[in-house]
Amino acid sequence: MGAVGSCCLSRRDGNGDGNGNGEKTPFFTNDERTLKSLKSGYLERYNPSLRKWERRWFVLASGKLSWYEDEQAHMADFTNTEGFIELSLVKSIQRETESGGRWSISLHVFDRLKGEVVVNKVQGSGPQREYATWHDILFSAWEKAQRDEARLRGKLTY
Repeated sequence: MGAVGSCCLSRRDGNGDGNGNGEKTPFFTNDERTLKSLKSGYLERYNPSLRKWERRWFVLASGKLSWYEDEQAHMADFTNTEGFIELSLVKSIQRETESGGRWSISLHVFDRLKGEVVVNKVQGSGPQREYATWHDILFSAWEKAQRDEARLRGKLTY
């Protein structure tokens, strides 16, 4: 499935800037409702509007990394996301280990509205094994999204 619109959408504020802080938009098709997630769990996401880290429930599924206020919000209505990132728009993924056992993953995403790459950052404080699992699964899903997008572009004719 090709990427449509901006890279990330959110209901946090209404500026629609494409860096995870735009308006809430439904993005699941009926077929996606039945797909299982590749990985889910609590991480912290940096909110640039509020300039602070927020603990959120993350779900990696169907070529998107989505976040919710908490696990209960996801279970009640998985279409009621706070935001998501389409992995086909991610240009690179970087991982870092910080002092105090914290780790972070940065997703460098092309923002179609701004015409530039913006950084979305998530972090956790769990065991290194959990960090490696998140990174490896996210990286594999990103590579698949890149291949799918390239395959789709190859089939399009103008």
